[in-house]
Amino acid sequence: MELTLSTIPEKEALRYLGVRGQVPDDVLEQVRDAIGALLPHCAVRYVWRLLDKADLSDLMVGDDLPTLLRDCDRAVVFAVTLGMGAESLIRRAGLTSPTRALVLDACASAACEQACDDLQALLENQLGADGVYFTDRFSPGYGDLPLEVQRPLLAMVDGTRRCGITLSDTCIMSPRKSVTAIFGLADKPQGKRARGCAFCSMNQNCSFRKAGITCA
Repeated sequence: MELTLSTIPEKEALRYLGVRGQVPDDVLEQVRDAIGALLPHCAVRYVWRLLDKADLSDLMVGDDLPTLLRDCDRAVVFAVTLGMGAESLIRRAGLTSPTRALVLDACASAACEQACDDLQALLENQLGADGVYFTDRFSPGYGDLPLEVQRPLLAMVDGTRRCGITLSDTCIMSPRKSVTAIFGLADKPQGKRARGCAFCSMNQNCSFRKAGITCA
């Protein structure tokens, strides 16, 4: 099923830019202009699999993911990318205007998260039934789940062949605006995962906190 972005949330783009409080008119105008320019270049591709929890042993690193999936016997793993078009647009902008490139990059990050939201909603609708409940999604690099888990997760969905996503030696994805994630299916209601800096193992080394904002 095709997944097409119809919008990119301005609020999320501003968050990625580190803008808080009252938004200056010129910044908001730049964000809106960047969203309009970026959307035609977002060719969303995705792949997913529904797996038994027993098949996820390579992903069960640390405490956060096992805790998230403790009531689950199955989970969905997926990969999403905006494709190279968005990345090329950002790179071209960087040749003439670093500020424009920065705004486009923030908008692309927001777009990628929106694509993940849309895909998860689509999958929950497809997999949902009486007595089936879903957890939040979780990605490598969050909490205590190391970025290296990208590699087995991407392999599980054949993301390189099917979506064109590759990994560097340090597990950075290309295209950069790509995400891998997992969420669980349980037979009882699932509370929302504890959020906020106090619950995150990265709270002492977080780039968002250093900028005076949070990822929540």
